[in-house]
Amino acid sequence: MNRRLLTKPGIVLTVFASGFIGIAFLAAWQAGLFQPRLQRLIRQLQTAKEAEDRYAAAEELGEMGAAARPAVPPLVAALDDDGVYMTTAMLIFPQEHYVRNAASKAIGQIGGPEAVDALISVIATKGDSDWYTSSMAARLLGEFGAEARPGAERLLDAIDGCRQGEVVKQSITVLTAMQIEPGSPAADKARDVLPQFCNWGNETGPWAAQLLYRLWPEDQEAVEYYVAAMLGGRSTAGVGMIPINEQTIPLIINHLGDGTREAAITHLAAADADLVVTPLTEALQRPERLIRAGAATALAKHGAEAAEAEPELTALLADKDENVRLAAATALWECAHQVETVLPVLVAARKSAAAPTRQTVQSFVYSRGSEDAWAVVSLAQFAATERPKEERLFALELLSQIKRSTPESSEVLLELLRDPDADIQRAAAKAVAASEKK
Repeated sequence: MNRRLLTKPGIVLTVFASGFIGIAFLAAWQAGLFQPRLQRLIRQLQTAKEAEDRYAAAEELGEMGAAARPAVPPLVAALDDDGVYMTTAMLIFPQEHYVRNAASKAIGQIGGPEAVDALISVIATKGDSDWYTSSMAARLLGEFGAEARPGAERLLDAIDGCRQGEVVKQSITVLTAMQIEPGSPAADKARDVLPQFCNWGNETGPWAAQLLYRLWPEDQEAVEYYVAAMLGGRSTAGVGMIPINEQTIPLIINHLGDGTREAAITHLAAADADLVVTPLTEALQRPERLIRAGAATALAKHGAEAAEAEPELTALLADKDENVRLAAATALWECAHQVETVLPVLVAARKSAAAPTRQTVQSFVYSRGSEDAWAVVSLAQFAATERPKEERLFALELLSQIKRSTPESSEVLLELLRDPDADIQRAAAKAVAASEKK
C-alpha cells in the first residue's frame, strides 16, 4: 500500500520531466540544433536576424566546398543581402563585414554547374534593374573560367540588350575567360549579340570587339568592329595589337577621316613601310581632306622609305585645304628632302588664322635637329636668295634649330652677316652662334 503510494509522485515527476524534455527537444529541432549541418547553415543564412550570424553561415558553407552545392540558390539570393557588421581590433581599427561578400566567396569555393546556372540567372533577371548585384555575379562567374563554358549561350542571351555598362563589361570578360571555340554554337550566338557593344566607350567596346574578332577573324564586319574599337577605345591596346594586312589597312586609312585619326596615324606610322606606303600614297588622292592630310602625315613618319610618294605629295602643295598643304610640305621635307618648294608653304601656314595650324608649324620648327643636317646648305642658300624676307628668316630659324654647318653653309652665313637688312643679319648671326655650340 505504502509502496504504491510512493510511486505515484515518481510517475508524476517522470511524466513532467518527459514533457519538458520533449518540449526542449522540439524547440532545439526548430532552432536547427539537431538538423544536418548543411540544412542548419542554410536556415541560418536565410533567417538569422543578425548579419554576423548570416555572414558566419555563408563562410561555413563555403568551407564545405562541393558538399554545399544545394546551398548555392540561397547563397546567390544572399548576394542581395546588404547586411553588415563591424569588428574592431583593440577598438582602434574597425573592419566592416558584408554578408553579400561572404556569400560571393562561398559560391566561388563551392563551384559546380549549379553555381554557374544560378549566377547567369541573376544577370538575366537583374542585368538592367540591379547593376550592382548583377556585376557582382558576373565578376564571380569569371572565376570559373572555362568551367563556365557550357553557360556561354545563356550568358550571351542574358546580356543581349542590356544597357548597364559594368554588367556588360564584366560579362564579356567572363565570355573571354570561357575560351569559346570558333565555329561553336556559342560563337554563332556571339556573332549576333556582341556587335551592339563594340562601339561602347571605356574598356567595353575594345573587349567586345576583341572577342568577336577572335571568334570571327575572317568576317569583314567583325574586323571593322575590331579596328574601330582598337582605335577609339579609351583603354586602347598599344600599337601592334591591330594586325596590319590587306584587310585592315584600308579600314585604318578610313579612320584618318574621323575622331580616331590620331590613333590611325600612329598605327600606320608604326607599320612596315613595305605594307602601307603604297596604300597611303593612293589615299593622297581621296576626296576627304582629313584622309589626304592624315595619309601625308603618316607618310612623313616613314621618312625616306616613302620617297616614292614624292609626285603625289608635290601635287598636294596646291591643295585647296591649308592643312593638306601643310601635311604634304612636312612629308616632302621628311621623305624627299625638299627645301625650296616646302618653305613657302610652311611660312604661309605659320600665318594661318587657325591656331592649331600655326602650332603645327612651330612644332615642326622646334623638332628640327641633327637628323636634318642634310638641309643646312640648302637652307643657307635659300636665305641668301631674293625671296620674301619672312621666308629667308624662316630658313635661318631652321638653321638655328638644326645647329649644324658645313664649310659651304658657313661661307653663305658669313656673307649674310653683311646683308642690308638688319633682321637678316641678326638671324644669320644667331644661326652661326648655334652651329658653333653644337
